[in-house]
Amino acid sequence: MEKWKEATGLTAKYYADKKFKSKEELLRAIRKYNIRYNNISRKVLDFKSPNEVLKEYKQNQ
Repeated sequence: MEKWKEATGLTAKYYADKKFKSKEELLRAIRKYNIRYNNISRKVLDFKSPNEVLKEYKQNQ
């Protein structure tokens, strides 16, 4: 398994167990996952979420 898939939890098994009626439904599920993932604090980011780090970066440009 690729490292990024392990780190993000985006594994083929996760999506293989899900049933999507359309491509749009799958894309909505991925967007929902990304929103949740990018708002969770990470130790490696000094306990900030990826969105917080991005916001700080843009402010300091």
